[in-house]
Amino acid sequence: MISPSAESAERLHWTLKTGGFLWDAAADRYVNSLNDDAEEIVLRPHIVGVRRKELLERPDLSAASWVGRLFD
Repeated sequence: MISPSAESAERLHWTLKTGGFLWDAAADRYVNSLNDDAEEIVLRPHIVGVRRKELLERPDLSAASWVGRLFD
């Protein structure tokens, strides 16, 4: 699942707290931590999403997030 790019740092933080992940092109995977400042990330193209694999690796997010229900 891929969601629209976050338009603000607050939206990006909210998305990451509720089960979304940020695509790290260098690592070729989704990550749930920010290496750069959120204000800088939202000013350039970025991808926010989640794959079943990442969500299953984080049972705390899978159980708490509405996104987790998509993969049940």
